[in-house]
Amino acid sequence: MLDGLGDANLIDDGSELPRRLKNGARRRLVPLSDTALELAQVGAVLGRPFALRDAAALVGSAAPSDLRRAVDEAVRERVLQDDSGLLSFTHDLVRQAVYDEIAPSLRSELHRLIAAYLIDSGASPLDAVPHVLASATAGDRAAVSLLVQAATSVVSSLPAVAADVVLQALALLRESDPLWLDVGCTAFPILVEARRERDALALANRLGRVVTDPNKYATLQAKAAWLLWSMGRAEEMLSRIDAACAREGISESLRAELLSLRALGGSRGDDDEAALAAGRSALDASRSAGSEIAEATAARALAETSMSDGRFGDALQYFRDIRSPAESLKTIPSQILLLQLIDRLDESAALLAHAQELIDRGAGIHPADVAFARLWHDYTAGNFDDAETEALTILRECDEVHEDTYQVEARLVLERVAQIRGRYDDAKHHIAVAVADIAGGDETRTVLIAAATAWFHESRGDYARALPLVREVMHPQRGVRHRWRNLPGWLVVAARCAVRGGDAGLAAEIESLAAGLAERNPEVATFVGIAEQIRGLVRRDIDALRHATELLERSPRRFLFADAEADYGRALLADGRRDAGVAALDRAWDLFHALGATSDAERIQRP
Repeated sequence: MLDGLGDANLIDDGSELPRRLKNGARRRLVPLSDTALELAQVGAVLGRPFALRDAAALVGSAAPSDLRRAVDEAVRERVLQDDSGLLSFTHDLVRQAVYDEIAPSLRSELHRLIAAYLIDSGASPLDAVPHVLASATAGDRAAVSLLVQAATSVVSSLPAVAADVVLQALALLRESDPLWLDVGCTAFPILVEARRERDALALANRLGRVVTDPNKYATLQAKAAWLLWSMGRAEEMLSRIDAACAREGISESLRAELLSLRALGGSRGDDDEAALAAGRSALDASRSAGSEIAEATAARALAETSMSDGRFGDALQYFRDIRSPAESLKTIPSQILLLQLIDRLDESAALLAHAQELIDRGAGIHPADVAFARLWHDYTAGNFDDAETEALTILRECDEVHEDTYQVEARLVLERVAQIRGRYDDAKHHIAVAVADIAGGDETRTVLIAAATAWFHESRGDYARALPLVREVMHPQRGVRHRWRNLPGWLVVAARCAVRGGDAGLAAEIESLAAGLAERNPEVATFVGIAEQIRGLVRRDIDALRHATELLERSPRRFLFADAEADYGRALLADGRRDAGVAALDRAWDLFHALGATSDAERIQRP
């Protein structure tokens, strides 16, 4: 949306029109009187169709009628055209020629006058931004003030635009300027709202060196902690929180918020009991302090710990127990993802529809969060075409607004869908791009990429290359778990890699993990079914594989049902039961084919 801020239509960027065209446009200007030329110059700097009264105010004429003769000249010489009361250039080449002929000092002054006129006439501050940027100089406080005003006026409706504008304001100031700190403190939450994680974190680092007030410092680090959480940098998150907590003079509510964030940061570790204790302690402190934000964050920490431990129903309840309506609203996308995990896809679809209604009403839920939840809904349901479309949309929109939150995971869903379709070159490309997109220090997304890459190698039957990656996911170097570790489809693939790669200890560990998930979620057909499937793979138990197909037939995840049928059919063939094995493989092939899972269908050998 802000492409125009650096567009040659408004700002001289040194570009040159082809000489012949430029000279032809210039010749139209030669017969113009000074007043007509001044009118054309004002129009060129405005950069859009304009009313005569606007031009009259900017060239200093007393009334629009004073410019009528000049307008007639410009129209006669085919410089301007008059269309329903609005004047515009006959061609943009003519407008550009006029703009290029204006002396740089006059051009800058005209941009400044236009910016002031737009504000005085009641236009949105955002309309004046291109003119402010075209005329501002380093240290221009008036320009900074207007840019900040424009950014804050649209942060709720156009956060990406607000982020671009406020960064332009900050760029006009040196850190030694006393105003820089105030503008930086205004810019930081705007960048956070726009999900400009890397820009926001870089600014937080600069602000942290100069902010002395303990509560401002604590607020800054609390917001930075959320950024680090979404970027998968838990260790740095905890380090910042500890630094903030060490300062004296922090309010009780802020200290409670920091305590809750610390519990959140520890929720992805491997000590669930300690994480639950930290979450409960933070919840008590937040309620004592009367902080709704801290209470909601503590509840989220408990929910995240429960998810890491596979207690998905508990996690859902923690989210639903948040008492603040505003804070509860923010958890809707997480609730949708949990509903998908526990096979409640109808409720997931209903909550997605509700979330979209909230977005349409401007109710404060982030569209990207809902888009991500919708992507996973369709992937889980086996709607791979829709999932692919949604992943591409997320990537495009993230690129447009410089948002980092979902780029890597959306890219890896594209990889998985390409792999399922048999487009292995595309799948390899998506993994390579995802690796390049990871920010330094990202702990959880590194695990995610290891899982996706192992999945890729397993689909090609390359268990030797897949096995080390499975170990990396099961035993991450920093003890940080990603939710993909508990995804049913991933667990089956991990078990298959361990069995066929010859790592009996790892296979037993994955079997135990799957059994624990089934025990904690006994009403979820998917988890109970894949636990049986993994048990059958690890122990070469045909009865367990048969039972897995019966259980997974009740699951809404048709791909997993097909996968279990394929494993069952192969086991029957290996046991010499040809007719039953072929029947099971035929069922699996039909299911895969209906889902468009070309790669998996081709892997089924039909004797």
